[in-house]
Amino acid sequence: VTLEYPAQGASETFSLLVPKDPDEYDPISDLLRTVAVIVGHYLTTEQKELFGSLDSLEVGSAAGNLLNRVHSILRSFTKARNRRDGPLFVRTVERFNAALRLLKESDKIKETVSSWAQRGISEAVWRWIQEQCYARTVGPKVEDLAKYEAFSDNVYGELLPRFMSEIAQLTSLGPNSVFVDLGSGVGNLVMQVALQTGAHAVGCEQMVSPSHLAKLQLEEARARWKVWGVKGGEMDAWQGDFGEDERIRGKLREADVVLVNNYAFTARTNDKLSLLFLDLKDGAQVVSLKPFVPPDFRLTERTLSSPLAILRVAQRAYSTNCVSWAESGGNYYIHTVDRTLVARFLEKR
Repeated sequence: VTLEYPAQGASETFSLLVPKDPDEYDPISDLLRTVAVIVGHYLTTEQKELFGSLDSLEVGSAAGNLLNRVHSILRSFTKARNRRDGPLFVRTVERFNAALRLLKESDKIKETVSSWAQRGISEAVWRWIQEQCYARTVGPKVEDLAKYEAFSDNVYGELLPRFMSEIAQLTSLGPNSVFVDLGSGVGNLVMQVALQTGAHAVGCEQMVSPSHLAKLQLEEARARWKVWGVKGGEMDAWQGDFGEDERIRGKLREADVVLVNNYAFTARTNDKLSLLFLDLKDGAQVVSLKPFVPPDFRLTERTLSSPLAILRVAQRAYSTNCVSWAESGGNYYIHTVDRTLVARFLEKR
């Protein structure tokens, strides 16, 4: 079936198939969650009455109780799924499409999206768009991400949306910001920052498989933003060694926020990384899972030329469901480039 999307002339075709493995991609659940996000976040309270109550829409794969009332569009979706009634499901999609097209033709949807310029895009919207991108590009090839050398700098792990949202808020990322992800994996955070904050977001990943998937995922995101009628910041992701890639060195000079998932990095790699921070402008912030500045670091004649001499560091705690390798919380560190530390030391000589 073909489902109408918020942008003019935008739609997507879904197969009405149920996966044998519950962990596999489920196109029907995808369609229903898409419907829920559109009705829940693109429509006014009055417009939602055309579709019915969101409470009546079941988006999961498990069938629930049968419903015996006069069916709104959303209730009809649930009835069709619970009864496994394909023809009813198709007719309900057609009803949904007709109602949404009416709103699109009157520019009502555009008005809603335009209002987001002031208050920001809803988290439910950017999260779902991101999940769709991941399911279509990374999901089918996720086994490739397990091919890494254990106990090396290339151990693969992801920082999750909840963590990045907190960082975006704390560092005031916005449309005029430049965000750099060193070790960007499949590009999840590059994509999130660009859409959630409007910042110019770039990433660099050394491993071939994740960096290839990042390219695919960002291409998918650009196309998917259009069908959802949303705009994000410029974004890009490269394959290479961020210690040597000149494109990254150039972006670091412009960067407002640099993210480094150095949780599994060796001490040698962290030392090499810290040299890059000499390129950062004053006020730039470096977020990492391990501190670059040790607790016993002191500014002396001997350490004056160290890249650590220009960093102020603050420790913060992240909560559960922020990283892919552990359910529990932990600590992270925000380093701020502040060359006045060195200037004051020199004045006191």
